[in-house]
Amino acid sequence: MHFGRWVEFRTTLGVPVSAGDVTVTPRARALIVRLPPALTRGRAAGAFVWNRPDGLRVERAGRVETIPIVDVMRLAWLLLALAAGAALLWPRPRRRPNEGAATATGAVRAAGTGRRHRMHRI
Repeated sequence: MHFGRWVEFRTTLGVPVSAGDVTVTPRARALIVRLPPALTRGRAAGAFVWNRPDGLRVERAGRVETIPIVDVMRLAWLLLALAAGAALLWPRPRRRPNEGAATATGAVRAAGTGRRHRMHRI
């Protein structure tokens, strides 16, 4: 599947392995991102290729079965990214301007008197 000239998804089959009447063929998916020649200053363009296992193709007694491979680490990274995004977007309670300020009156109020104390000259 192509997305323009620079991005492509490709499914490839590996070397089949046979044991008795069972043949197992690994299957992989690749994301290929080609660099345009403008980014490589006219030299041969390069590409980024990300391969990952997709499944197994099992042939047994004339039947073909596909067994998917679940990438647990990719799921864990996805859950971690979603949790981090939720933590960043979660609304935080607003604080009043002087709440939590370390002042003398704040310390007195925190002590429970609720009144400000002033020293008077006699």
